[in-house]
Amino acid sequence: GAQVIALGQNLTLRYQYNGSSNLHLQIVDLQGKTLLNSNLGSGSGLHSFTLPLQNALAGLYVLRLYNNAVSETVKFVK
Repeated sequence: GAQVIALGQNLTLRYQYNGSSNLHLQIVDLQGKTLLNSNLGSGSGLHSFTLPLQNALAGLYVLRLYNNAVSETVKFVK
């Protein structure tokens, strides 16, 4: 599964992906406002990257990794 680490102004996302179709990332706040919507591509393996969150307000957020076959949701606090 996906692991989300929110520290200060950055969010680190680590995930294992073995699919062949494009994986998408979406981050929304609890009011439904989309902070990020991105295509992560289709590379298999262990992935890790850091996203800047300096413009996001403190609060609870929902991160969703999905493609046409699977979806995983992780909540995190900034």
